[in-house]
Amino acid sequence: PAGSSSRVPCDGPAVDIDGDGCDDDVRLDGEIVEVDGARFALGIAGDTAVVGDWDCDGIATARLLRATSGEVFEFPSWATADSDTTGELIGVVDGALGVVRGDDPEGNGCDVLYVVGPDGTKEEL
Repeated sequence: PAGSSSRVPCDGPAVDIDGDGCDDDVRLDGEIVEVDGARFALGIAGDTAVVGDWDCDGIATARLLRATSGEVFEFPSWATADSDTTGELIGVVDGALGVVRGDDPEGNGCDVLYVVGPDGTKEEL
């Protein structure tokens, strides 16, 4: 959720940004992601970012909900001083209210993104 801090122990499903196998201090505020002091602006004001390990590779990346359109984008990598990154559209949920990171229900160790619809139901992306 916006304004929260997510810190997960190394022996659990880590939110590992740099691939070292340990958790990183991640703070989310709308479309802004702050990782150990580095700030990443994703999307535009009013968007909501969430960070997780979506593909079970041990490295967390960002996904972003544009609530005005229900579009959900995935950022396959983090921007660096030498290169930007571009979000890829992975789905659209009409009337989306928010996004929630959850554990993979099949127990594969990766994170799953749920988009909260207007009726409160969660759709997995």
